Amino acid sequence: MKKAMTLILISNSVILSTFASEENKIDGLVQTSASPGKAHSDILDFSNQYLGDAGLIANLKSIHNGLKTINLKDNGIDYEGITFLANNMPTELLNLILRDNFVKDKGIIVLAPKLSKTLLKLNLRYCEIGPEGTKYLADHMPPNLEYLNLSYNDIGDKGIRDLADKLSKYLKVLELSNIHTNIEIRFDSFEYLVNHLPANLEAIDLHGNNIGPKATYILSQNFTNDGSGLWKRKIAVK
Repeated sequence: MKKAMTLILISNSVILSTFASEENKIDGLVQTSASPGKAHSDILDFSNQYLGDAGLIANLKSIHNGLKTINLKDNGIDYEGITFLANNMPTELLNLILRDNFVKDKGIIVLAPKLSKTLLKLNLRYCEIGPEGTKYLADHMPPNLEYLNLSYNDIGDKGIRDLADKLSKYLKVLELSNIHTNIEIRFDSFEYLVNHLPANLEAIDLHGNNIGPKATYILSQNFTNDGSGLWKRKIAVK
């Protein structure tokens, strides 16, 4: 029982750090020690460098199959850079951070089939992904994925349903905040999502969305909400 309690505490700590303030946020549950613009033995961190496609391709000579984490946050990467990354994807990658880039649907169509089967954490926040890209990602979902961030993407009703059908059974954290910026999502689509959440899910972030009363009620049966849109699974006390 003590061992179980320790695991619960660690899990909650991970969740809280995942949904920390934007300034101090740890992307994708992994905090790397690499300095931006540098490659360590298993970490490649070019976050916030705004390299663009050409700069990214020139600097990705450091890619090798031993890499575990690639952080390319906010680099102005578009289709060409995404294609290069997809064609050079490390086979044992665990953590991929692409948030705040121009991935779009066409980028996901190229990237998704090349994602490492070992991938545990994928951050695609604010990547201009729509329903088509969401479906393609869902159809190629890494089997052991534990963390997925699709916040600030207009995935639409179809996208949210396609995603719900293919979520990894190992998923622990799902971030879907503000996914209706230009495409409104119906209440019944949110109901469909919350009825298909994996049993192992520990937290889901839905802030900025109007999920409706029924989805809210369904979530409240197994999750608690602090009012911010972050739902954390209730811990049974034995």
